[in-house]
Amino acid sequence: MSHSTTTTARLTTLNIIISKRLYLALGLAFYLFASSPALVASPGISLIPPTNHRPGKADTFGVQVEFFLRNNLKKTGFVDVTSFEVVRQLAGAPPHTYSRYRLDGHYQQVGRLIFLSINLVKPDGSLGKWEQTFNRKKTLDHLEALGHWVLKEMGLKAPWPGWSLGAVEGKLLYQLRLQRFETDKLPRLEQARELFRDFGSSESEPVIAEVALDLLLSAQADMEKGASLLKRTDRYLRRALIKHPKSGDLLTMLALDYHLSHSYPSFVEKTSVEALTTSPDNELAWLLASLSTGLSSGLGRERLQRFVALHPLAWNPRLKYLSGALEQELTKAALVLKRLKHPDPFKLRNP
Repeated sequence: MSHSTTTTARLTTLNIIISKRLYLALGLAFYLFASSPALVASPGISLIPPTNHRPGKADTFGVQVEFFLRNNLKKTGFVDVTSFEVVRQLAGAPPHTYSRYRLDGHYQQVGRLIFLSINLVKPDGSLGKWEQTFNRKKTLDHLEALGHWVLKEMGLKAPWPGWSLGAVEGKLLYQLRLQRFETDKLPRLEQARELFRDFGSSESEPVIAEVALDLLLSAQADMEKGASLLKRTDRYLRRALIKHPKSGDLLTMLALDYHLSHSYPSFVEKTSVEALTTSPDNELAWLLASLSTGLSSGLGRERLQRFVALHPLAWNPRLKYLSGALEQELTKAALVLKRLKHPDPFKLRNP
């Protein structure tokens, strides 16, 4: 047998072996895919704090309901919750309502009794309604019942995480959250310091993220007096990340801290990108990642467009994004987006 014939025979045998192995590998992959449950996108929901039914009467029960539902639904791991910052900027329905549930409602407090009425608008336009009157002391029990009802209406079977923050314990936190929902007014430095005294040793991830944001926003009102709060927030978040190393919200707050304190862009980028590995729909993390790379760079523009996809009305004049803390950055981003939509024909390259 000639050398060429032997080589051809060997190649033929090798091809047969490879083909068999490839066939077996494809068969195994098909079996695993067919036997595993189908991957379905998590249903989304936009939570609007219920309003007080009594005109002119302001209190924090509505944001307590919203904060309770938000953090428990997120902790189930089965629900994609529209960020509070997106919801607060919009006078009407938040974006993406065509594919998301939308929860709102109203309440009324008379003495020790609370009447709570909740509407759940479904993606198909149908409406679910939940109403209860209960004693203030039984608030947690009824809010948990509401949470179970929301999961059922969304067709989800998941254990209820049971996270909570009481009205008395979280009074100042809820006051500042309501203020941020309704206005552009930044927290006062003394309010932020009091909040930190209340929750500086907290191990609750949602509470830490909320306190950190209030600390950072308050520093923007008076950078000369508030600069020390940026360093305090840095230590606060780093300590929290030891317990919650994969928290997208905490990592995003740390990236925001780096940005506001003018740290190296590489610090901002590394931290915001790390946040996106576990929270890919965090619009603030996308914006910070874009800013750190440079809005005009290719990667910066790509990340900026991801931010816009998640928050298309970030430039809504009704309320400023993050109460104006990133106003200059968003102004520059608007110019970049304008150039993307209407490029200068004299700067276009020939193919």
